[in-house]
Amino acid sequence: MKPKKPEKFQLIGLVGRSRMKEHKAFLKDLMKYLKKKKCDVMWDSHLSCVYGEKEEHSQAHIYKKADLVITLGGDGTVLKAVRELPKRKNLYFFGINLGNVGFHTEMKKSKAAFKVLNEFFAGKYYVDERLLLRVT
Repeated sequence: MKPKKPEKFQLIGLVGRSRMKEHKAFLKDLMKYLKKKKCDVMWDSHLSCVYGEKEEHSQAHIYKKADLVITLGGDGTVLKAVRELPKRKNLYFFGINLGNVGFHTEMKKSKAAFKVLNEFFAGKYYVDERLLLRVT
C-alpha cells in the first residue's frame, strides 16, 4: 500500500553532518526558501553553527514531529537518518547531496535544487519506498 501524499508539509526537519559551515550560503538560502513556503523549521546540532541553537532539536525529536526531513550531506547522512527512524508511517525524506557519492542523495546543492523543491512542494513527486534490513 502506497503512503498517501500529504496536503502540505508544515514542519520541516533539517538533518546535517559535520562541516556545515562550508555550505553556509546554500543553507541560508534554503532557510529563506522554507520560510517563504511558510514552513516551520527545526534542525539538529550539526546545523546550529549556521542557524543557531534556538530551534535545535535531537534527531529523534525531529523524526517524531516533522512532516518532512531534508537530509543535508551524502549517502551516509541518509543511511544514518533512516537507521534511527521511529516506526512511523508518512514521514518523508528529501536528500540534498553535500557529500561525494550521491546514490541516495542525487539532488546536488545548487540553484536547481530550489527548482526541484518547488515541484516537490507543488506535489509533483513520487514516493520511492525502501526496505531497511537489520542483520546480525
